[in-house]
Amino acid sequence: MIALDQGTLFFAFPEIREQLRLLVDRHVQSVLTSYVLPGDRDELVDELGSMRPFWSLTRRKQEHLIRKARSVTDAEIEVLLRKAATVAAGLNTASPPQLTVKFQHPPRPPDDAKIYVFPAGLEELPLSPTTDFPDTLPTSWLKQTAFLMLMNPGDPFLVRFTANYPFAVKVAVANVDRVTGEPPLSSLQKEPRNYLVVSGESKANGVKERSFVLSLDAGCAVNEQALADQKIGRIDFQICPLRVESYFSEEVAHSIPKTLREFFAWFVYGPSISAKQAEMEREHQAWQSDPLTDESGAIVLGRKFEDEFDPQYIDELLDLREVADWDQTQSRYCSIHLCDSSVWRQITGTNPPQPRLTAHTAQRLPKSLFIIREPFFL
Repeated sequence: MIALDQGTLFFAFPEIREQLRLLVDRHVQSVLTSYVLPGDRDELVDELGSMRPFWSLTRRKQEHLIRKARSVTDAEIEVLLRKAATVAAGLNTASPPQLTVKFQHPPRPPDDAKIYVFPAGLEELPLSPTTDFPDTLPTSWLKQTAFLMLMNPGDPFLVRFTANYPFAVKVAVANVDRVTGEPPLSSLQKEPRNYLVVSGESKANGVKERSFVLSLDAGCAVNEQALADQKIGRIDFQICPLRVESYFSEEVAHSIPKTLREFFAWFVYGPSISAKQAEMEREHQAWQSDPLTDESGAIVLGRKFEDEFDPQYIDELLDLREVADWDQTQSRYCSIHLCDSSVWRQITGTNPPQPRLTAHTAQRLPKSLFIIREPFFL
């Protein structure tokens, strides 16, 4: 399913959610067969005492675990296992496995003598479904293009991919593969690699969405002379999800204790592991908040978006998986034509939306406002 909502493209895979739910049920039932509660619960208490971190817990937590070992039932264990597997699989949220795509750019001021004040951040580029303009679009566009996007030739822009599940993404611009620089292939390949990876990140409370940013320029934007060419000015996406079985074995199966001893070790080792993870998260956030500087100490790059993956981490993800791990039979395809303002007006019959900015004379310019005289791009 591909949908457009307020300028954002959604590639949703609800069928993966249902497949994950079935795998969770099957796996939990399989694991439960190895859980045999002893008739003498003192055996479980002795197991707790044999774990060194148990003696580092507070007295209150020790007593709580001992009571749990003496009273826990099969039904309570099943509930806890299902909850853990559900969270690890990302089934504790309303969103299905999905990838979103946003197109953003720095606002461009009009070419006049005025000084303009811009809102903070990047602006999202407008998208419109081609089905809204069946009478004004070239026939070739209607057959192969899903959306139109307004873009001026030469303007740089970002494509921001955000996902809560692993996806391989192929991007072709003007019939050239964005990764290899060669004509695009119809399938994924690893050598040379012709796809990007966008993935969520497993957290203790579920799967967190993460982003990957790809920078492009609009040199292929369609003008009136190139209006009839269906390749010029087109961006083609292929979104391919990770196979459900691969995802389950990587992210979910290991989160379920396989034995009763491992089940109780969950509660014994959990506090120390959580403390270490919290410390690592604090260090990571501190690192993200520091700007990147060169040898002279000058700032060369500001703070990254909080949800943005490092390219090095993306490369590590690619190295861990083979092409066969991606389910290309479930791929979603989408094509977008870039139009300059004249073509946009010709097709839609409307003027291009204007950037949200305010013009000021030099004498009346508020001192506290952020001024941009020319477009910039980081």
